[in-house]
Amino acid sequence: LRDQTAAMPEAAAVARRRSTYLPELPGSKTEGLAVAYEPYEYSRVEDIDYEGAPRSEVLRGLAAGGVVPGKVYAQDSGLEVGDPVRLEGASGTRVARIVGIADTFDAGGSVVQMSLDTVAAIYGVRTDSQLAIKATSPEARDALARRVEALLEREYPALEALSNAEFKRRTEDEINQQIGFCNAIDAIAVLVGVLAILNTLAVSVLERTREMLGRGVRRRRL
Repeated sequence: LRDQTAAMPEAAAVARRRSTYLPELPGSKTEGLAVAYEPYEYSRVEDIDYEGAPRSEVLRGLAAGGVVPGKVYAQDSGLEVGDPVRLEGASGTRVARIVGIADTFDAGGSVVQMSLDTVAAIYGVRTDSQLAIKATSPEARDALARRVEALLEREYPALEALSNAEFKRRTEDEINQQIGFCNAIDAIAVLVGVLAILNTLAVSVLERTREMLGRGVRRRRL
């Protein structure tokens, strides 16, 4: 598929992405994703907003085995550029340096980015999960989209094509659903707490009533 899309006349560049679920992100107890790409290849199709170091240094560091945590994950875990984190997976273990911070929508920011070589060596992931395609010009996007969609429909019906705007909207919808679910849990927790308080008060009043009746106080005076 990569070779087929790269051969399209409207395609300026094609880059691979691979990902895998992590029950615990490196240096954290939070779950998230490991997202991998070839740094220089991927930089041709997406302008990732790196922080903490110049872009050239981040790309060079990724290619050398470093990692880039998402901004949300880094802030929550107190991680900074230069910190070491331990990568542990089914295929290996390694201590890697943080070479930059990425302001990204991936997994709501709970993501660690790395090279294709690193994700293969540590987690054993060698299969592409996404292809990112850049058109030769804004005017060529529609024609490229039609070619890609026709190819997928004809030869890869299980796959789908999304524009940057569609991908961003879908990611935001998923984040909003997660927030709504968390708010619903909070509401249930508050409701349960209120019921517990009311139940405690009811038991207390009942016990006090019985105590007063035992002392001979008439029910109408309670």
